[in-house]
Amino acid sequence: MPLDLRVAGALVLVYGLKLSRIAYLTRDDVIDRDGQTWLRHHGHQLLVPPRLATLIRQLAGQPRPPAHRTDRHAITGHPARDSAIGALAAELPAPVLADITGMNITTATSWTHSTGRDWTRYLEARTQGQ
Repeated sequence: MPLDLRVAGALVLVYGLKLSRIAYLTRDDVIDRDGQTWLRHHGHQLLVPPRLATLIRQLAGQPRPPAHRTDRHAITGHPARDSAIGALAAELPAPVLADITGMNITTATSWTHSTGRDWTRYLEARTQGQ
Protein backbone atom coordinates (compact mmCIF):
# COMPACT_ATOMS: atom_id res chain seq x y z
CA MET A 1 0.00 0.00 0.00
CA PRO A 2 1.36 3.46 -0.84
CA LEU A 3 2.86 5.38 2.07
CA ASP A 4 0.37 8.26 1.85
CA LEU A 5 -2.54 5.83 2.20
CA ARG A 6 -0.90 4.08 5.15
CA VAL A 7 -0.44 7.42 6.93
CA ALA A 8 -3.99 8.57 6.13
CA GLY A 9 -5.42 5.28 7.37
CA ALA A 10 -3.41 5.48 10.57
CA LEU A 11 -4.59 9.06 11.21
CA VAL A 12 -8.18 7.92 10.78
CA LEU A 13 -7.70 4.97 13.13
CA VAL A 14 -5.69 6.77 15.81
CA TYR A 15 -7.38 10.19 15.90
CA GLY A 16 -10.67 9.68 14.05
CA LEU A 17 -9.77 12.39 11.55
CA LYS A 18 -11.80 12.81 8.37
CA LEU A 19 -10.06 11.92 5.11
CA SER A 20 -11.16 15.29 3.72
CA ARG A 21 -9.24 17.07 6.50
CA ILE A 22 -6.21 14.79 6.21
CA ALA A 23 -5.95 15.71 2.53
CA TYR A 24 -5.28 19.33 3.50
CA LEU A 25 -2.48 18.62 5.97
CA THR A 26 0.88 19.99 4.85
CA ARG A 27 4.50 19.54 5.83
CA ASP A 28 4.10 22.64 8.03
CA ASP A 29 1.56 20.70 10.12
CA VAL A 30 4.25 18.20 11.15
CA ILE A 31 6.28 19.53 14.08
CA ASP A 32 9.40 17.82 15.44
CA ARG A 33 10.24 19.08 18.92
CA ASP A 34 12.41 17.58 21.66
CA GLY A 35 12.57 14.18 19.96
CA GLN A 36 8.78 13.95 19.55
CA THR A 37 6.56 14.50 16.55
CA TRP A 38 3.37 16.54 16.78
CA LEU A 39 0.65 17.02 14.20
CA ARG A 40 -1.10 20.38 13.99
CA HIS A 41 -4.79 19.78 13.38
CA HIS A 42 -7.83 21.96 13.97
CA GLY A 43 -5.94 24.40 16.18
CA HIS A 44 -4.35 21.69 18.34
CA GLN A 45 -1.08 19.83 18.40
CA LEU A 46 -1.53 16.07 18.66
CA LEU A 47 1.35 13.94 19.89
CA VAL A 48 2.07 11.28 17.27
CA PRO A 49 3.07 7.75 18.35
CA PRO A 50 6.70 6.95 17.37
CA ARG A 51 5.94 4.38 14.63
CA LEU A 52 3.40 6.66 12.98
CA ALA A 53 5.80 9.61 13.37
CA THR A 54 8.40 7.70 11.37
CA LEU A 55 5.90 7.16 8.54
CA ILE A 56 4.81 10.80 8.62
CA ARG A 57 8.40 12.02 8.41
CA GLN A 58 9.04 9.67 5.46
CA LEU A 59 5.93 10.99 3.73
CA ALA A 60 6.91 14.61 4.39
CA GLY A 61 10.15 13.97 2.49
CA GLN A 62 8.30 12.84 -0.65
CA PRO A 63 6.63 14.92 -3.37
CA ARG A 64 2.93 15.55 -2.73
CA PRO A 65 0.85 12.64 -4.09
CA PRO A 66 -2.05 13.22 -6.49
CA ALA A 67 -5.36 14.12 -4.88
CA HIS A 68 -8.14 11.58 -4.32
CA ARG A 69 -5.88 8.51 -4.20
CA THR A 70 -8.21 6.93 -1.68
CA ASP A 71 -10.98 7.01 -4.30
CA ARG A 72 -8.78 5.16 -6.79
CA HIS A 73 -8.05 2.46 -4.22
CA ALA A 74 -11.74 2.19 -3.21
CA ILE A 75 -10.95 3.16 0.38
CA THR A 76 -13.58 4.70 2.60
CA GLY A 77 -12.76 6.02 6.03
CA HIS A 78 -16.21 5.96 7.59
CA PRO A 79 -16.20 2.57 9.39
CA ALA A 80 -12.65 3.04 10.66
CA ARG A 81 -13.34 6.63 11.71
CA ASP A 82 -16.47 5.60 13.59
CA SER A 83 -14.48 2.94 15.46
CA ALA A 84 -11.75 5.42 16.34
CA ILE A 85 -14.24 8.05 17.50
CA GLY A 86 -16.04 5.47 19.62
CA ALA A 87 -12.76 4.55 21.31
CA LEU A 88 -11.86 8.21 21.85
CA ALA A 89 -15.37 8.99 23.15
CA ALA A 90 -14.95 6.30 25.80
CA GLU A 91 -11.79 8.02 27.06
CA LEU A 92 -12.38 11.76 26.53
CA PRO A 93 -14.99 14.29 27.62
CA ALA A 94 -17.19 15.62 24.80
CA PRO A 95 -15.51 19.08 24.62
CA VAL A 96 -12.08 17.51 24.17
CA LEU A 97 -13.41 15.01 21.63
CA ALA A 98 -15.02 17.86 19.68
CA ASP A 99 -11.79 19.88 19.68
CA ILE A 100 -9.57 17.00 18.56
CA THR A 101 -11.82 15.71 15.80
CA GLY A 102 -13.33 19.02 14.71
CA MET A 103 -16.87 17.78 15.21
CA ASN A 104 -19.76 19.75 16.63
CA ILE A 105 -20.06 19.62 20.43
CA THR A 106 -23.57 18.17 20.15
CA THR A 107 -22.26 15.32 18.02
CA ALA A 108 -19.37 14.75 20.42
CA THR A 109 -21.78 14.67 23.35
CA SER A 110 -23.89 12.09 21.54
CA TRP A 111 -20.78 9.94 20.98
CA THR A 112 -19.76 10.11 24.65
CA HIS A 113 -23.29 9.21 25.75
CA SER A 114 -23.39 6.27 23.36
CA THR A 115 -20.21 4.86 24.91
CA GLY A 116 -21.76 5.00 28.36
CA ARG A 117 -19.31 7.50 29.81
CA ASP A 118 -20.57 10.23 32.11
CA TRP A 119 -18.17 13.13 32.39
CA THR A 120 -20.41 15.29 34.59
CA ARG A 121 -18.26 14.86 37.71
CA TYR A 122 -15.08 15.52 35.78
CA LEU A 123 -16.47 18.73 34.29
CA GLU A 124 -17.77 19.90 37.68
CA ALA A 125 -14.36 19.31 39.27
CA ARG A 126 -12.67 21.26 36.47
CA THR A 127 -15.09 24.17 36.90
CA GLN A 128 -14.64 24.29 40.69
CA GLY A 129 -10.85 24.19 40.40
CA GLN A 130 -10.70 27.39 38.35
